[in-house]
Formats: sequence, structure tokens, C-alpha cells
Amino acid sequence: MTTSKLFLFFLYLAFTSVSQAAIIPFFNQSDWENTLSNPVLIEQDFLGASTSFSANSLDNNIGVLSVTLNGGVGDPGQTGLTGKGFFQSEVDSSGTDALSIDISFDATYGFALTGLQNDSLSNKSSLALDEIAISIGLDYWVLSEEMKQNTSNIPFLGFVSDELIDSFSFFHAGLVRQVNKESEEFFLEGLIIAKSTVSVDEPSVILLLMTGLLFPVVVRNVKVLKRLEC
Repeated sequence: MTTSKLFLFFLYLAFTSVSQAAIIPFFNQSDWENTLSNPVLIEQDFLGASTSFSANSLDNNIGVLSVTLNGGVGDPGQTGLTGKGFFQSEVDSSGTDALSIDISFDATYGFALTGLQNDSLSNKSSLALDEIAISIGLDYWVLSEEMKQNTSNIPFLGFVSDELIDSFSFFHAGLVRQVNKESEEFFLEGLIIAKSTVSVDEPSVILLLMTGLLFPVVVRNVKVLKRLEC
């Protein structure tokens, strides 16, 4: 086996053992769309009659989406359609009220939330972003830590992944850090699924950084094998 092939082999082993999906959040829709390759956007609105899902209920259908409630036995809140064009839910971290929401869809490289706001149309800007977190796989984001401007609602929040994803979750930020309150209600105006092939620049940057970090280890292993070949 040549030195160059050995290098690639060790690099492959290193990456397959430590790498995971790179997921990038976007607060600008144009930037989100431009990161994807020729996206076909499927927009799911929340029009329809008022509905309310039960605690611990699985696979509640809303168009192309499937909604699962994890917990909420003490208080599932109003989780479902408002009848006024919104999906309403809450996240809760305490006792029997503890509640998180899983939203599933066909696998894609990108999706986006639109009109994430407080559950009062007359006061939509009072959403407590420090209490709401979103997880995709093993990654999560506390919304107050991700916002770059002084605001308490989010008109657009998109994600792009270098691997296919088919779900995300809303959960209470109190599960990962200290917060003052234990529950937060919210409205969501819509959700966009991007059917496309992915074209993300950041993972390639990560690849270069990892290559730089792993290069000394790989070179050392190559030298060891060369000695064994001799």
C-alpha cells in the first residue's frame, strides 16, 4: 500500500469515527435558499378548523407534517391548530407538565419555520426566546442565544444540513441551562420544506480544519506502517 493511499485510508477512518452532520441555522430566507441547490419549496400553512392534540399522542397529521407530543399529562396546553392560521403549542420542563414537541416530514436537506411568535396575536413580540430550544439529532439551539438582533419573535428561522434530516423538536431550554420560568407557549405561522440537493460551504471548511488537526496523527501512523513494511 503506497504512502498516499495509507494517508487517505487513515483519514477516512478518522472522519467516519468523529464526524457528524453539519447543521447551519439561518435567519435570512435568501441566504437559506442560496445555500441550497435549486430548492423546490413546499410550504405548509396552518389553516383549518381548531384542533387540540392529546398528551403523549403520536403522529398527529397536519398536511405534510406529523406532530408528536412527548409528555404533557399534567398540562398538554393548547397544542394543535388555532383555527386562525397558526399552529399553537408550548414547551414545559416541570413534573407531569413536562412537554416537548417532535415534528416529522419527508427527509430533506433543509427546512424553515416562519412567524414564530408569542401565543397572543395582539402581543406577538413577547415570546420568551430564552425558554425555547430546538433540537435536530444531537444538535440543539437555545433561541435567545442564536438571535443576532434585539427581538423577541422570529419571522424566519431556517436550517440546512449536509445530511438528510426528517424531524426536529421543540423543547424547554430549562433542560439544558438555568432559566427563570418553566413553560412557554408559542404560535407558528408556517413551515417550509426544501426539496433539493445540498450545496453547503461550511462543511468543507470544517473538513479542512479537521484535516489540519488530524494531519500529524495520520503522518505518525504512516511512518509506523512504513517501518513495518521495511
